[in-house]
Amino acid sequence: MDSGNNIVDILNRIISSGPLLVIAAILGLDSIRAVLASLGIFDPDTKWGRIIYGKRDRTIVRAALRDLGYTEETSDEIVIKMGEIPERAFMANSGVSAKDAAIQLIIMLSRYIFEFRETILYGGNSDTESNYYINTMEIAHNEADKQKLTAIMVHLLCSRMKNSKIPEIVVTPKGGNPLLVQEIAANLKSHLIVAKSLTDKSRIRIAGKPMYFKDEFLVNYEGSGHLSESKKAKSCVVIDCNTSGGSQLLDIVKDIRMYIEKNKDSIKIKPPNDVFVLFRADTDGDDIDKKFSKHKCNIHRFFDLDEEAKKKMYRLKAEREKEKKIPSYYSDEDIEAAKDIIRYLEEKGLYYYAKGRT
Repeated sequence: MDSGNNIVDILNRIISSGPLLVIAAILGLDSIRAVLASLGIFDPDTKWGRIIYGKRDRTIVRAALRDLGYTEETSDEIVIKMGEIPERAFMANSGVSAKDAAIQLIIMLSRYIFEFRETILYGGNSDTESNYYINTMEIAHNEADKQKLTAIMVHLLCSRMKNSKIPEIVVTPKGGNPLLVQEIAANLKSHLIVAKSLTDKSRIRIAGKPMYFKDEFLVNYEGSGHLSESKKAKSCVVIDCNTSGGSQLLDIVKDIRMYIEKNKDSIKIKPPNDVFVLFRADTDGDDIDKKFSKHKCNIHRFFDLDEEAKKKMYRLKAEREKEKKIPSYYSDEDIEAAKDIIRYLEEKGLYYYAKGRT
């Protein structure tokens, strides 16, 4: 009888200790992970490396930053990378995923495209002719559409800067779409600087001083006043809603480089090597990728639009107007129409989003 009772007691103790055994096993495994991580024999970016290291590095960085006096919120922002942006609430609320960003962009632009019977002219250094105009400036005055377009742009940034940190500064031309880019910068928690173009009448040149004097930069790049007080140079990208020949955006890149060169360490900004636009409004003129790469810079976008693509987009809008509707992100028919336009752009070699082209 005694031996039988002993066996029952042992079994009860084992069963009641089950959770403790599980915890011990987990701690044991975690200790093994810690030892393997400390040996540094696994690449953290490989499959096994991610299993072993997990988010240990980020946790350590966050703890170290808090010890240095940073708030928990600031610490979290510092370690966030571009690839983690879509997890934020504003991205979820936009209803845009990385997979359908280009489709939604086509539908958005078709809502705001105009057809003209007469040829219209636009452009900077040279005129471009078209019968269509996409009013992206108007989009920035519609809060819901501005939020969606912001999310679409962020997906483009994420696709091109997967392993990079969020740019600390976003620069946009004053003659571009600063309302939209302000929203993009706000949601990235980046600092916005608005650049006056070389032809802007409010752009200054200090008499009796050499070109690219520091105070010129502070006036011609609105919002840059804090840069001279920063301890380290801040990363930046240039963003606008769209471009034609790209000259205005490339001028900003070259202009910032010259200010940095002439003022050495007194302007705390890194030269921008990446420019982002949602699309190129035409296919005329120079090879824009070659134009930028010759100046050690990349211009990223979803696609370029020729007249036929714009005609297809306007046709989508016109057909919906007959039904007293507008193109919808939730209509299977409209989604298929957008996919058809993307297929056309792919055939013409004008679609870049899914191909990783920069």
